Amino acid sequence: MLRLMKLNFECHQQLQNLYNSTEAAKNSIFRGILSVVLKVCCSKLEANGDRKFAEDCCKCGAEIQSDNSCVARAAFQFGTSYHLMENKRETLLRILGDQVFGHGDI
Repeated sequence: MLRLMKLNFECHQQLQNLYNSTEAAKNSIFRGILSVVLKVCCSKLEANGDRKFAEDCCKCGAEIQSDNSCVARAAFQFGTSYHLMENKRETLLRILGDQVFGHGDI
């Protein structure tokens, strides 16, 4: 009877250790995903001023492009490229939101 109790206790300990390690791994994965999502969200907040600057570059480049200026072309291309990059980042945010939170609003 004592031997059976000892085996039962050891089995319980092994199950507890397995549960603890599984829980720790799950929490570690969640923290990693949450860290990525938070970094992307914070970069979105920082990018709002940059988006305005890129829009101004597009506008300025389009207005003075008739002069065939290299600066005007560069400003227009920068603004256009930045706008495209922001659109791709917002798509990434929606995908991450769907995967992590079950919806696209982050």
